[in-house]
Parts: sequence; C-alpha cells; structure tokens
Amino acid sequence: GSVAASRRGTALHGEEAPPGPAAGLRYTEGERVAAERKMRDAAHRFNRREHGDDVHAIQDGPAMTPRVFRKVMNKTFHMGLSRGEGDALFGIFDADGGGDVDGAEFLSKFFRYNKEEHEREIREEKEAASRRASEAHLARERADRDHRRQLAAELSSFTRRDVASAAQKIRAAAAGYDRTKGGSLESFKGGVDMGPEDFREELKGTFDLKATWPELGLLFYMFDDDGGGTIERAEFLGLFFKLRRDDPDTVEALEILVALTEEELEPIRQAIRDCFTPTDAPAGEEEEEEAFPLVPAAAAAAAEG
Repeated sequence: GSVAASRRGTALHGEEAPPGPAAGLRYTEGERVAAERKMRDAAHRFNRREHGDDVHAIQDGPAMTPRVFRKVMNKTFHMGLSRGEGDALFGIFDADGGGDVDGAEFLSKFFRYNKEEHEREIREEKEAASRRASEAHLARERADRDHRRQLAAELSSFTRRDVASAAQKIRAAAAGYDRTKGGSLESFKGGVDMGPEDFREELKGTFDLKATWPELGLLFYMFDDDGGGTIERAEFLGLFFKLRRDDPDTVEALEILVALTEEELEPIRQAIRDCFTPTDAPAGEEEEEEAFPLVPAAAAAAAEG
C-alpha cells in the first residue's frame, strides 16, 4: 500500500518526537527501492567534468522542494524518477524532515553514494578478477590431470617388443658414447630433474635416441630409481655409465627385464600408472613415493630359479 509520511512535532509523554519526512510525501516501498537504485546508478555514472557546473548550481542554489528536487534529479542526473520515486528519494535526502533539501545537504549524501558505488565497483572487479584467476587455476589443474592420465596410459602401454627395443636403444647409446668428443653430456650435469617429456627430449638431442612413448615408459622405469616421477641427472649418468662399461649386475638386470613375459611386465606397467596417474588426495598431502626396483622381485626370483 501507500505510505503517507507526516512530520510529528508534537510531544509524546513529554518528549519531542524525532524529525521525520516532510508532510505530503507519498510513495510505496517498491518506489523507495527503485528510487534508491536509480540514485546509486546516477552516483556511479557521475562525472565531475560533465556535471561540474550543475553541481555548483545545486550547491549555490536555493533549497529544493519535493517538486523541484525531482525535476533537478531528472534533468541533471537523468534518473527518470516518477512522482512516487521522487517523493521517496526526497525523504532520504531530507534528513531533518524540514520539508526542503538544500544543496549542501544533497551533495553530502550524493557524494557518499558516489564513493560507495565506486568502492563497490572496485571490490566487485577485484572479486571478479579473483574468480577468474581461481577458475583459470582450476582449468590448468584439470588440464594437467588430464595430461597426466594420458601420459600414464601411454607410458604404461609397453609390450615385450617395446621392452626389447628400448633396451637395445639405450645399450647402443651407451656403447656409442665417445668421451673424447666431449660436451655431449653437458646438459645432464646439474640442472633440474627430468620428467618424461624432458627425458625424451634429452635422449633425442644428446644421443639421437628416438623413443616411442611405450619405450620411454620402460626407460623411465629403469632410470627413476626412487619412483618419484622424475629422473635426477646424476641418477641417469650413474646407470648410463654402468651400461657403457657393461657392468655385470646392470646388464643382467636389463636382460631379465627383456626376458619378462607380458604377465610379468604388468607390475611394472602398474607402477608406471600409479606414479603418473593423478589422485584425489587432499591438497597439501603428498603421496608416499615407492621406489621402482630395476627388476620386480618376483621376476628376479623366477630368473634365479
């Protein structure tokens, strides 16, 4: 329904009633909400360069009655206030209930609205930027998890034929390495640990060893002795030079790998899948790394038998 606002200057129980809106203001609650929204929109749009002269005119001009107030709001700030909305907004700005709004009274509240709206805009922009950054981070995490799943599937897809070809390629690279040429292993000295992609590129660039993803899975299993999903460069060089000088234990371990059946290779495939497939462990909780044995214990025992 309609709200008929009236001033009460009489005493109640010997006390003077607090000032209220001027008499004759009529508006609904919906009109009050709409009027304040329009005022906030106008405050947000306010530009001192565009409205500077108008502001001075309001500040230096006479106090405004409800009718004049609505006219000024619509003409100067393009609010499009209806009669009820104008009354509602007038009641907000007529803080002392005196029946008129002077320039200082109006501008004080208007600029507070202006400040609040710009602070809100800045806050919302920061919140939106934070949401976008969070969404981008989650998207990168999802893409990384999808990539790791695909990588785990490709690295663990080796067959006996892949094992044999991988072993042949790494032994040929070790046998063919010539120390006298120098420099070819510089990239393996120091530097960060290698993931599968880095390891593949190093093998190709240094030894012209072009490994398929299944072959790389077996080679990664060989050289990642702690099962951490990366290969330390010193870790690689140590085993590489053992192969180069035909270290009996290392050569025997490699030959056992080549001799494994498809069934015996499955624990190695599973170890690769476990290493590279992302889990849903809570953030901050690291999974315990399980070392890759160069040869699975069961297979080694069978070979000895």
